[in-house]
Amino acid sequence: MHNVLINILKKEVKEMLRDPKILIGMIIVPFLVMVLMSGIMNFVMSSVKEYALNPKVLILDYDDSLLSKVIIDSLNSQPGSRITLLHDVSIENAIQKALELGFPIIMVIPKGFGYNVSMGIRGTIEIYTIMSTLSLAESSASSIPSSIIEFLKSEIVYNRIKTLIPNVDPNVLLNPIEKVDYSIVKGDIVKVPPQIISSIVMSQSIFIPIIIMVIFISAMQFASTSIALEKEYKTLETLLTLPVSRFTILLAKLICSVILAILGSASFMIAYTYYFHSITTSFSIPTINLSLSDIGLSITPLGLALIVLTLFLSMVSSLVLALLVATFAEDVRSAQTLVGYLYFVMIIPMFVSIYTDLSMLPLPLQMVLYIIPYTYTLASPKAAMLENYGFLVIGIIYMTVFSIIILYVASKFFRSEKVLTAKISIRRFKR
Repeated sequence: MHNVLINILKKEVKEMLRDPKILIGMIIVPFLVMVLMSGIMNFVMSSVKEYALNPKVLILDYDDSLLSKVIIDSLNSQPGSRITLLHDVSIENAIQKALELGFPIIMVIPKGFGYNVSMGIRGTIEIYTIMSTLSLAESSASSIPSSIIEFLKSEIVYNRIKTLIPNVDPNVLLNPIEKVDYSIVKGDIVKVPPQIISSIVMSQSIFIPIIIMVIFISAMQFASTSIALEKEYKTLETLLTLPVSRFTILLAKLICSVILAILGSASFMIAYTYYFHSITTSFSIPTINLSLSDIGLSITPLGLALIVLTLFLSMVSSLVLALLVATFAEDVRSAQTLVGYLYFVMIIPMFVSIYTDLSMLPLPLQMVLYIIPYTYTLASPKAAMLENYGFLVIGIIYMTVFSIIILYVASKFFRSEKVLTAKISIRRFKR
């Protein structure tokens, strides 16, 4: 049986990789799409950054005071800035002038601004942003003028406090109370704000379910395509007439689907990692130099073993389900359509595991989700972090029973002649 299984497996892998629908549509195209999206986002974010860091500001200065000159000089000192200064012009004419010059920002300094600030009266500066294309670049164009105003505000307050109360540190007066955040994780006190821990766990809660979903969906696509190609090209009858156990054929198709799913998922995840890195670099998103082990949330070897076992059982059941559903299809397209209905069963627990915890949901909704086997799979990483091994064991028992039932149904179905005659027409549903 060992040699027979290997020979059938080689035949399955070769057939799948030779088919353009598999090699191009499920492995090469997703990789190229993610790389292309990364390039486009890099270009877009570079344009936005250049737009924001090289401000084009038309300043309408009605005040002509020392403070207004400080603001104008600060903007002029910015590298790459282009400033146009107007005085006795109406706001309507200033807008028209800005449109002619292609300046997205108009800053209006009203008369009496400098005097009001010097007398302790609140001054007002108006910033108009011309949204001609409603783009992200236009909305970010006012970032440097706004940051300069914020800096001047803090400096004015700081110097005024220092003048009025020379014996007091202005920083202490502005921030008289210092808050120190601690979090209690699994009974241990960690000097880390809960928001930081939440963001770290959230990043894992998003990334891991995405990986699991990509692997599962890829495997199910390969499994359904494998059986659908056999039916479409009328080679399934020939394969089933060979002096080989039909369970061996089923097992070979399952292993082939897993191999190709790993290949396709690796291709996607490499491209996704490159895309994610490009986005964070373009946005200059600060990274948190803190790992799960630093806050006591590392996964133990036992937890990792339970996660792997849960993933294995989920993979087996999902592949067998995909093969079963695909046997009712007429061709590859209808097979992928039928299998696509199974994705919703996975997507629901995926979103739940990303945005909330199952224990926070109403009991009836929890019961519905616990009936779905993939809920345990998607919730297993977080359960392993919290060392909630009871949940993992219950999930494994449930997944084992579910997988045995699905395998039994599939083996019985493959031993019968229904595997050749079963058919559901997608056109009937479309009508």
